[in-house]
Formats: sequence, C-alpha cells, structure tokens
Amino acid sequence: MTTAARSRTRRRRRRVAFVVAPLLVVVSGIGAFVALDRFAPDALAARVGAVLPSGWLGAPSVPAAGGPAPGLTTEGSATPDAPPAATPDPPGADEPEPPPTVEPPGRGYDIDSPGSVTVVVNKRRPLDPLEYAPDDLVPVAGAAVTMRAAAAEALADLRADAQRDGSPIAVHSATRTYLEQRTTFEGWVAQLGDEKAERASARAGYSEHQTGLAVDVVALGDPCGVMSCFGQTDASAWLVANAYRYGFVVRYGDGHESWTGYKAEPWHLRYVGSGLAAAVHEEGEPSLEEFFGLEPAPDYGE
Repeated sequence: MTTAARSRTRRRRRRVAFVVAPLLVVVSGIGAFVALDRFAPDALAARVGAVLPSGWLGAPSVPAAGGPAPGLTTEGSATPDAPPAATPDPPGADEPEPPPTVEPPGRGYDIDSPGSVTVVVNKRRPLDPLEYAPDDLVPVAGAAVTMRAAAAEALADLRADAQRDGSPIAVHSATRTYLEQRTTFEGWVAQLGDEKAERASARAGYSEHQTGLAVDVVALGDPCGVMSCFGQTDASAWLVANAYRYGFVVRYGDGHESWTGYKAEPWHLRYVGSGLAAAVHEEGEPSLEEFFGLEPAPDYGE
C-alpha cells in the first residue's frame, strides 16, 4: 500500500471514531438516566434533551401543560378505557303503556237488548224502541195477566212453593203495553202530581212492565192484602229469602232509591234468570244498577 493510500485510510478511521464516540456517550447516558429516573419521566425527558444534539431526533413535540412528555408514560398508569357503547333501547321502549282494559258494564250479561231477560231498564236506560213489546207472552196461571214464557213458568213454581210454606202470593199486575203504561203513569200524575208520580211509576218506554218480565204481587190471607203494606208480611219475607231460587229479584229494594229512582217496592219482582238472580243474592241484593256498575238513575236526566 502506498503512503498516500495509508494516509487516506487513517483519515476515514478517525472520522468513524469521531462519529461513533459521541453516540456511545449518548447511549450510555440514556441508559443511566432511565435507570436513575424510571419514576421521574419529566426529569428523564429534560436530560435526554440536554444530551442529544438539537434536531437529532427530529422536531420536538410540545407536551400538554402539566402532562408527560410525548411517547412517555408513567409506570403503573393505564390508558383510560373507551366509554362503553350505549346499549340501544329495544323497539317501543319509550312508548307509553296502553291504558288498562276496562270491562264494559254488563259483566257478560246482555243488559241492552229489549228482548234479553237480563236487560236493565230505568229512567236513564229506556227501551229501544220505546214501544217495544215481547212476542212470546203467555197467560199466567191463576191470574188474568200475561208474561214471557220463561218468567210465567218460574212464577208458577214460586207461587206453588210459597203456598206450601204458608206464605201464599197472588198476582196483582204483570205485562203492560206501551199505551197501557202511559195510561197508568198519567193516572198517578193525576192522583199524586208530577214529582211524587215520578217516584211511584215509570213513563211509557221506561217501564220494566213492558218487557214481560216484571210482576206485582200481594199477600193472600194477610190482613194487609194490598201492596202498600206488603213489606210487613210473611210473604214479603219469604220472597226476600227465596225469590232468587226461581230467577227473580226484588227490583226496588229499600235503601236503593238514589240508584233506581223509585221508592221501595217489595212487591215488584223482576225475572232475570236463575244465574243472575243467584249472583245478585250472593252479593247482598244490590240494585241491578249497582251490580252492573251502571250510573245511578234517580231521574230522567232532564
């Protein structure tokens, strides 16, 4: 090798040594700083910056005020978890609940049809049509009146058993046509005046007697003998205890005038069928208005 070549080789080695020596110093310094300052990241960052030449690692990043240097984390800290994804509400979750189903009045019975044995007729519930007349009327045994067939048969059984038990009952009146009821009501108005007549009788089209299911009775062999004192007779007591067995209810009981619109009529029986009569008796003989949850009918609402 020539003298010139050896000289060039020595110069290249000196350059390499010049470059490598500072790097070794830097690496050794960083290792020492990390070992000594593992719990002080801010001090470590400052010392690394002091050792490394300006721009050695590129443009410096400016840390957030009070935060750690970029790329460095405090030992033991954890990156905060992302907030959990919101669970969507199921379809319809925000929709209001439907109102509870309210059972309509009637409790499963037909209380509206004029031909139903359980129809409810009062001053707020007229017959429809007002001139309604049943088409299955038959004569009532032992009386010059008619009733619907089922009611007439049940009444015959009731009277036979009342006779057997020593409380005989006679029939005073039963079915009336629309015109007959109008005449009856007008007679009461002439005798008592409008106000008292309204409590004693029904207008035509609003009377149970038009249904063929109602009957007025009197006690036989009793000093009373008329309807006005019937409530004090043995026959009346027998009916209160037994009428339901034959499908009848005492329609206008004492204490129910505010519901029915009529003063007490212990002589007025209404055929409703054995099932409904038993249910009414089981509940303590309320008026039909109370039993079915209907509005009171003290007047015609005029």
